[in-house]
Amino acid sequence: MISNAGASAGFASPYGSQQHKPVLNVSLQPQQIAAVNPSNVCTTLRNILMNFARKSTPNGPARGKGSMKRVPTSDAAFLAVGWTLDSGPEIIVELAKDPVGSRYVQFRYTHPASVTEKNFVANTLLADFKACAKHACGNYTVQCLLTESQGGHTPQALLCVLKDADTLATNVYGHRVLQRALDVADKAMWNKLVQAIVQDVAAYTTHQCAHNVVQKLLTICAEKRVIPPQVLEFLASNAANLASHPYGCRVLQKTLEVMPQSWLSKTIFPSLLPLALTLANNPYGNFVLQKMIPAEAELIFAQFHGNIVQSSQHKYASNVLESLVSEAPEVCAASIVSEVIGTPIPTVSPSDATDAASIANYVHVSGYWLAHPAIARAGPVRQLLIDRYANYVLQKTLSTAPVSTRVVLADAVRVNADQIEGLPYGRQMLQEAIAVLISVGIMVPVQESDPGYSAHTSAHSTGNYTGMVARQSQSPHAAHLSHTSTGSGMGENFSGHAHAAGPVGVSSLSFQSGGSWMSPWDTSAHSTTLQSLGAAGGMSDYTRDAHSTVGGLQSLASAASDPASSSAHEAAARQNLS
Repeated sequence: MISNAGASAGFASPYGSQQHKPVLNVSLQPQQIAAVNPSNVCTTLRNILMNFARKSTPNGPARGKGSMKRVPTSDAAFLAVGWTLDSGPEIIVELAKDPVGSRYVQFRYTHPASVTEKNFVANTLLADFKACAKHACGNYTVQCLLTESQGGHTPQALLCVLKDADTLATNVYGHRVLQRALDVADKAMWNKLVQAIVQDVAAYTTHQCAHNVVQKLLTICAEKRVIPPQVLEFLASNAANLASHPYGCRVLQKTLEVMPQSWLSKTIFPSLLPLALTLANNPYGNFVLQKMIPAEAELIFAQFHGNIVQSSQHKYASNVLESLVSEAPEVCAASIVSEVIGTPIPTVSPSDATDAASIANYVHVSGYWLAHPAIARAGPVRQLLIDRYANYVLQKTLSTAPVSTRVVLADAVRVNADQIEGLPYGRQMLQEAIAVLISVGIMVPVQESDPGYSAHTSAHSTGNYTGMVARQSQSPHAAHLSHTSTGSGMGENFSGHAHAAGPVGVSSLSFQSGGSWMSPWDTSAHSTTLQSLGAAGGMSDYTRDAHSTVGGLQSLASAASDPASSSAHEAAARQNLS
């Protein structure tokens, strides 16, 4: 709530506050307000304040929306009014329910001309406490009675709150007064208020207004470490139902924030963990599940195994997966990437034959596993990249996963660049993927001094991707990996390299992406092979046939989709490179 300018404990109306320079030579002598007509008192007050604004500011009152002029509500403006509220109770009630008048009443209560005026304002508001507390502007005025320490009216105001606690708790404005009372009450009155709330905690928890009171109660009780047993019992036995309720889920989230971990592990978590997948798909339950992730990430993610592709495309479950990847990437990133690629990421060395099934779908480059291009293009990742929800899961995984997992996903993004190059987030995601591959040495940025740089960038790097060129280092045993995206008039060239053991050279490899196969480094047709050699000399070959030279650059068409290529293709590729 916004305080009045210069008032130590004032409460603002919904209209906010406006500062103005005080004007000199303004009479500050108290004047009687009894002669003012109650039905016109708010209009009269505005007129006085607007006249003050015209005198005190060179350009007149500050303008609000459209042609409306904002009424000044500064201390100086209120002092210029000169009214003392020591008579006419109906006028005070009328002002208390007005956006500007309520601020004036608060000001006169906190800056009274006399004790008589302060007591008269307080007694008038206390007499009509319930009506004011349930009013859009009046509730700020009665909150001023609760928080103003000088004057001794807080105990009387608290008694009024206790008397009508049930009515206030379920009112759109009254519940604010009840929450304020919980903040300022002494121990004896606080216990009485808590008892009044606990009696109806079941109804309050699912009420559109009263659930805020329950959240306030939980916050204060947690700070004082005194939580009513009835509240704990209700939350523990109804956690599953509350998690999917539009208001109950908020109370449950507050419970997860403020309650001790030891209590949650014994009561709330056992009720919700078996329902993790159901809650993830719920518009309210997914928020509760996200609150549980810091404490139970591994158990929650276990419910998603085998459902990652489907969940990542769901409006609500995708948010849970994003939170899981962000909070606990070491727990779930590898499994997510494995499922979106379509085959498990190898966890062994290239020479280990115990995991031959997964190794057959990957190549080992610069110490990292990369999915074979055919696998990456055929797997779910290709469609997930363009899904309106799943793409956020992939982006979060790409930025937070461990390096070994991130490299696999980054290369899959590169292979499927034609899917995202025309999308709003495509450029950023592709740049991040290439940055990951460059950071681990699989790709090296092209320098302007490299052969073919100028010709290639001018002919094939146009549109949104101008200048995004990468290559492998000029090594006699390095493989050139070129990728040119030709869709929608945009081109891009990426080159990478794979290392080979011993004197065996590694041939050039081009990946297809939405158009021709192009290699700016060679001008003759040849076969291309990427070799993956393990520490013990193991080898996995991937061969593509290429032909047709166009305009000094090689246009290569895919001739083989089978990852296991023939020895004849390999021999031809080696001969071309020699």
